[in-house]
Amino acid sequence: MDAHGVCPGGAGGLGAARLYARACHGAFYASLFEGASAPVMTTALTLYAWSSIVFLFGLAQRFLNRPSKILTYLTGAVFCYYILHQTLTVIAGYYLTQLGLGVWPEFLLVSVITVGGCMAGYEFLRRVPVLRPWFGIKR
Repeated sequence: MDAHGVCPGGAGGLGAARLYARACHGAFYASLFEGASAPVMTTALTLYAWSSIVFLFGLAQRFLNRPSKILTYLTGAVFCYYILHQTLTVIAGYYLTQLGLGVWPEFLLVSVITVGGCMAGYEFLRRVPVLRPWFGIKR
């Protein structure tokens, strides 16, 4: 953010624009509700959150409702990713925090390490038959 609280660069697409505005212009979002009572603000934010969730469900229904090799692969990997992601996130966050990086570099590195670790872990674990049942991997 610069001195005026503005993030450099832009964002494409409505969902990305919402995330960009929320992350980079938090003061603007707060000013929208300045003087509003707590119930009004809570109701508005709740409606916003639910509309975002419904929007994401709509995108999933539109674009992920057909057979594909990627979805088949990820369906088999989902439980293994679920098991691995928390441990990888905590370990990466612990060590990266000690490096004193900024928020965004640390976030990006933790995300890349977590996703990459889950991918590598799944590929390794699906090749070791004795470990498959422990990570919910079916053959």
